[in-house]
Parts: sequence; C-alpha cells; structure tokens
Amino acid sequence: MLVLSERLMDVPIMSLQTGSQLAVTSMPIIDPSDLSIVATYVDGPRLDQKVQVLFMTDIREIGDVGIIVDDSSKIMGLDSLVRLQSIIDEDFTLIGCQVVDRSGKKYGKVNDYAFDSLDFKVQQLFSQSSFLKNLVNDTRIINRKQVIDVSHNTIVIDIATEGQVTENDKTASLINPFRPADTEAH
Repeated sequence: MLVLSERLMDVPIMSLQTGSQLAVTSMPIIDPSDLSIVATYVDGPRLDQKVQVLFMTDIREIGDVGIIVDDSSKIMGLDSLVRLQSIIDEDFTLIGCQVVDRSGKKYGKVNDYAFDSLDFKVQQLFSQSSFLKNLVNDTRIINRKQVIDVSHNTIVIDIATEGQVTENDKTASLINPFRPADTEAH
C-alpha cells in the first residue's frame, strides 16, 4: 500500500511489549542511491541519547495508533551505526529537490512523496512548479521508474513524449483474450 510522507512525521512509536509510547518520529533518513527510507530520527523524553533512530526494518506495523515496534531496544543511538552514518553524512532531503528532465528542463520541486509501506521504497514523487507556473499546471506525479539520477539537490527524470515509449517505461501491453488476435491494439 502506498503511504504519503506525512505518515512518518510526528508519529508516535508504540511498544508492543508495554503498550506505551516510546518516542515520536521526527524526520526520515532516505538513501539517495535507491530512494529507500532506511530509518527515521526519533525524539522523546524517555530516550537515553540526544540523537536516536529507528530502522524501518524494525517496524511491525504502521497503524492508527502510530508505528508499532517490539520494544524500546529497537530505538538506537548513532554511535554504533557505521553503515547508516554514511547515509546520514550525505544529508539528503527529498522534499525540496529540483526535478529536471534529461535536457535540463525544470519540472518544479518535490513537495511530497509516497512510499510502499512494505519495503519503504519511494514509489511516487509529487512535484510542484513555481507559483506563476502553478496557475497553469497542477502537481505532477512522477513514478519511480521515471527517475534516472538522484543527486544532492536534483532529481533527473525521463519524460516520454506522446506516443514514445522510453526504456524506463516497463508497462506491458494488455492482451484481451475475448478479442481475435488480428484486432488487438498494441
């Protein structure tokens, strides 16, 4: 199921073991190499250290009451998380990234995204043009398959012109079993 990014901001983290709130999410940590949400920063008065994180793989469920984890041991400090530290050092923020096509034409900035709640990979980007252009154009929805490159401030996408299929477009033509093969439109 696709979930909007707001479902990761200021969400209570609940312990399955005690039934109590452990902390609150503050900001997701996104790996720009594959646009996956690997962890989220957490805040709360009950935490041992100032900066702590929750890995997305430790989440049992995202429900109406918040994010459910087994227990408080799933919230960790940064001191022993070497692999995550390299992603944190990149200081990548998806919201606000400039979206451009291969030729450099600007399509706006990312103002939201949707991720898959099972694997925490960003599946859709929502890009909005500047205020003046926004009077004509609405928010653009960019599929993950259209993303060619991600840098610190820019996301390069592949936009197909009408009637042209790009190599990144993985949509398959549907075959109607009730229509004779010679009348099929491909």
